[in-house]
Amino acid sequence: MAIHGSVFGTGGRIVSREIATPDGLVGSAYIILRIIGRFLGAWSVGILSLAEPFLRRWMGMALMPQAGVALGMVLIASQRFPALGEILLPVVIGATVLFELIGPVLTRLALYRAGDVVVGCAQRQLFWCYTGNTG
Repeated sequence: MAIHGSVFGTGGRIVSREIATPDGLVGSAYIILRIIGRFLGAWSVGILSLAEPFLRRWMGMALMPQAGVALGMVLIASQRFPALGEILLPVVIGATVLFELIGPVLTRLALYRAGDVVVGCAQRQLFWCYTGNTG
């Protein structure tokens, strides 16, 4: 947990400096296009896999969290391509912070809306609340 705090704290300092620059436009475009890509990708795969329409509707939202792997990849990319590192670091760190804050909430909402989690799960262990494994 302390590692996450230090990474996101450092990232916050990098991002806060870059908010007022044209990189903010790049970051906004990245976030918007990532969301659109997740929804369209999940929807099209849902069609190809013959998933029910109500599942296709919520699959994209369930894919919103962004893993810390993106942070490692952007660090390697910024070392390999230093000119792009000034743009890549704030954009990816800012997007990772955003998606790590809202992603789990959206995933939980998508699981509830798709009917994969029973509504009364808050009082019990989450593992046993999935409709496929009642117990």
